[in-house]
This record gives sequence, C-alpha cells and structure tokens, in this order.
Amino acid sequence: MIRRTPTERQSRALRHGSFGAQARRDIDYPMPPMRPFPVIARRASRRLAAGAVLALAVAGCAGGPAGTPESFDPNSPQITAQSQKFDKTELDVPANQGFALVLFNKDSTSHNVSIYSDAGHNQRVFGGSLAGNGTKVYHVQALAPGTYYFQCDVHPDMKGTLVAS
Repeated sequence: MIRRTPTERQSRALRHGSFGAQARRDIDYPMPPMRPFPVIARRASRRLAAGAVLALAVAGCAGGPAGTPESFDPNSPQITAQSQKFDKTELDVPANQGFALVLFNKDSTSHNVSIYSDAGHNQRVFGGSLAGNGTKVYHVQALAPGTYYFQCDVHPDMKGTLVAS
C-alpha cells in the first residue's frame, strides 16, 4: 500500500469535520517514532519475573529450613530419617495428651511421619506434612492408650510402632 499523507485541503477538511469517516480511514498517517526496544525489554522483564516466581516456588517446595528452626522440648519423642530409614522402629509417647514429635531429616529427599491406628496403614489418625533436610516438629493431638503404627508416606518401608501409654 502506498503511504499517503493528507494534503493541505484535506487537513483543513479534517480539522473542520467536513470530511467523511471513510475518507479519514483511507489516509495513512505517518507512524509516531518508536521507543527503542520496547518489546524486547518487556519480554526480558517478564522472563525475569517468571524465573523469580519459579525459584521461589522451588525453594518453598524443597521444604528446607527457612528462618529460625522451631523450638521443642528435648524430652519430646524424636526420630531421625537417614539413608531412607528411620533410626527407631518403636516410639513411646504419652497417652491422652498432645505431644510434639520431632523429625530430624538427614536425607536430601523429603520425608514425613504419619500415624495410623491399624497395621495396614488404612486408618490415619495423624498426617504429617513433608519435610526436607532439617528438623520438623509435628504437633500431634492426644492419642488414646494403645498401639499405633507410623510410617513415611513417601517411603512406606520406613515404618515402626508407636505406643501411647
């Protein structure tokens, strides 16, 4: 298409409104000067923002220690996950009162501790969230006296017995 600019007569007609709408659309006006690199700058900033969001999401999912570790009673029941195994296969906990269960994860993979009322691990009474490398303190509600079973839900071979007395 040939670029046309309005003549003096057409310009006057446009200013005074005596020119039809179709004629105004037919005239190609010169493009205003463009700012340098607007599209590239926008794409780069979007990629940078997307990368930052992704990095934060990955850091949040890693489950690593963030900030100050949670404090706990040194007499709380404790279990260590290392080399895809728990260091204990039996835990003793107080019955009829809530307690803190401390997980020390020394593996690079995430683990958790869930407590079940049956050996088949079908009736969950407590489900701990995943924990990355570091210390995780679970606050378990009061359990009635009896024998329970715990396991890492990610690695079902990591399991043991929990006795509430």
